[in-house]
Amino acid sequence: MAQKDDSLLFNFTVKLTQAGHVSVEHSHVEPSEFKEVMDKWNKQYENTEIFVALLEYLSTHTSVMEKDIRKILH
Repeated sequence: MAQKDDSLLFNFTVKLTQAGHVSVEHSHVEPSEFKEVMDKWNKQYENTEIFVALLEYLSTHTSVMEKDIRKILH
């Protein structure tokens, strides 16, 4: 369970609506915005680039998953 001080970086949800439709929702922090905020906080923080790469990876694969889900459902 997320703690009060945690920050959500990425969320991908697939739901079945009451109308019987599949709803795909996602939200994420933009990698460039994340890097900018982290660099302002602490330019020397060692994991910023790793997190940026993770956000880029998740964003790319979210698009692929959404397309695949639409193909499966249609």
